[in-house]
Amino acid sequence: MTITSINPYTEACIEHFAAFDEPQIEQAMTAAERASSLWAETPLEQRTRLLVSLAERLRAQADELATLITTEMGKLRAEALAEIDKCAWVCDYYAEHAHQFLADEPIKTDAPLSLVAFQPLGVWLAIMPWNFPFWQVFRCAVPAIAAGNPVLLKHASNVCGCALAIERLFREAGAPAGLLQTLLIPGEQAEALVADPRIRGVSLTGSESAGRRVAAAAGARMRRSPQPGRYPFPSSRLAEDFAEWAKRGPLRGPVGDGEDRLSKSAGCSPPERTAGRAARNWHRGSDAGRRAPARSGRGPPDRA
Repeated sequence: MTITSINPYTEACIEHFAAFDEPQIEQAMTAAERASSLWAETPLEQRTRLLVSLAERLRAQADELATLITTEMGKLRAEALAEIDKCAWVCDYYAEHAHQFLADEPIKTDAPLSLVAFQPLGVWLAIMPWNFPFWQVFRCAVPAIAAGNPVLLKHASNVCGCALAIERLFREAGAPAGLLQTLLIPGEQAEALVADPRIRGVSLTGSESAGRRVAAAAGARMRRSPQPGRYPFPSSRLAEDFAEWAKRGPLRGPVGDGEDRLSKSAGCSPPERTAGRAARNWHRGSDAGRRAPARSGRGPPDRA
């Protein structure tokens, strides 16, 4: 199967891309899983240095990257340059603030010491749209990677060149092999990947139908939490309800612009949203799970 990139203004073919076959997909999944173990143990200071290096390369290659955006999906050059600048800014933001978002949070309990620790979850699958071909990826991938998670990117089929350029930028910035990889696959294969146990989270921005299908696939595979404690997770009933709810209609997000989203895709998820929240109590040598109080979301201020 071939994926073709077409200039929307001239309708000329830019490039043909060979879609990944099953062995290539498996190779990418294996590399991501390997990177997951390595990156989770990488000190946060080293992770944030990668983001600083990434911002530097975005700014140094802004003209080239903006030209790619304009050629491949038709965005005005000034807007394309602004998009690249915004991606560099979000790298700088998380490089500066990730340590605050991921710091352990002491909580009051009857144990001598209790805290909420934010830990990497594993490989994330990012299913991203064409309209902001760089920003949509960076607002998802940067906090996820800051939190210690690799990302597999399934981008819109008309911006494969942008997707591969993003992978190249991470590689040039010093990212270890498998940390961010582009999968050149059709949408149906991306939905199938949700069932793979190596995928620990999915971020999607796209159409209502795509959101319903991915949400149904994810909901059908929810599992009971293995954490002990007083708050069992009703996985079987919740999974059935979630899958049925997703089939009935779109998931409404608090966006206020009439669009249906799984999340507020125009913003940035702080890295704590892409890290597991482990509430821990130390009491007479035990380590028992306990539900922590809810916390408000944190992230960079809105930027046009």
